[in-house]
Amino acid sequence: MSLIQSLFLGILPASILMWMGNLVRATSTDEKTGKDWLFFLLSGFGLSIAALAIAASISEYAISLSVPVLLPITFGFALSLGFHLVRGKHTGKTKTALTWFGWNQNGKTYLLLFAIEVILLGVSIRVADTNHMADTTPHWLGSMLSTTSYIIVPWLGIVMAALLIRRVFSSEQPPTWHSTIPALLMVTTLFLMIGYQALLISMWDVATDGLGWVFLWLTSSTIGIGSAIFIAWIMPRKRIWIAILFALIVPSVLLVARNLGTYDRDHKWGTTPIITTERRADRIDKAIQRYYEKNNRYPQALSDLTPRYLLYIPNPYIIPGQDWCYEGEADYYQFGYVYRQYFSTPASVRIHSSAGKPFTSNWGCEDEAEPYAKPLGF
Repeated sequence: MSLIQSLFLGILPASILMWMGNLVRATSTDEKTGKDWLFFLLSGFGLSIAALAIAASISEYAISLSVPVLLPITFGFALSLGFHLVRGKHTGKTKTALTWFGWNQNGKTYLLLFAIEVILLGVSIRVADTNHMADTTPHWLGSMLSTTSYIIVPWLGIVMAALLIRRVFSSEQPPTWHSTIPALLMVTTLFLMIGYQALLISMWDVATDGLGWVFLWLTSSTIGIGSAIFIAWIMPRKRIWIAILFALIVPSVLLVARNLGTYDRDHKWGTTPIITTERRADRIDKAIQRYYEKNNRYPQALSDLTPRYLLYIPNPYIIPGQDWCYEGEADYYQFGYVYRQYFSTPASVRIHSSAGKPFTSNWGCEDEAEPYAKPLGF
């Protein structure tokens, strides 16, 4: 789907819907209108999420048609709800105790920015996991989105962590645990998400001989040091050690993530993509067996497993853009993937599991491995 089609099918309806809601809200400023507006946002957000879930449960085709329309609307409701909670006076009982605690102790703006950054990091993690954006988008758009996901979003996470640290420890007064604990939990969440993204990138570097982690480490470490200088500039002298610790934590998190994504438990290089692929294949195969036990037949496609038997289908970690190889009938299935030991070795088909007798000798997976049948030249 082109960018223009997405604009008219998704962004334009979402904009009209939110404009209509704001028009209704602007007609009055009394307490009842504030509560009605909150109900409108909550119900709209819940219904859009439910519609996406229903579409996902129907078929892959249904979700592909629904996402361009429903996803912008869902984000529109979510952002409007966030701004309403920031600026509105009539939040009623919608705040849970935990949300209220973090909201009042760390400031509405900080909590909203943290929530947005967590969403962005979640999307970036998904992009790093699949690693085939260039195959599904125009080159210019793929490059822009890759740069945003691999560089800009982690930068924002590091800066957000520095702002949270500054908010809690910049005062001359001793920080209270009411403000310190929520802030440190948010900082830890940001670092864990950035580290997990670095781990996924390092695994793809092993599989493809890439340099994604190197660029992430160099740029993010630079931002980390700059953020530490910012913290030290405004921090009381007796707490300068916090800035030094921050400058050390950022590259350390990335280095630990790189080691976890590059070396296995025996500290052997080059096996993590295969180990990860096999673990994911085991999860999918268990879902296939649960499907068979429930329906007394094998799924015709892996998409039949989601979301009841498997929340989503994880991708193999061998070749970017490659999917699993699968064919199934009522009493037969065959499941595997395109395999190669290293990025420079020839590829072949590896059957992970099967049952029954195939109707044909060629299931199409050999065609997927054919472009990688010869070793790379140098």
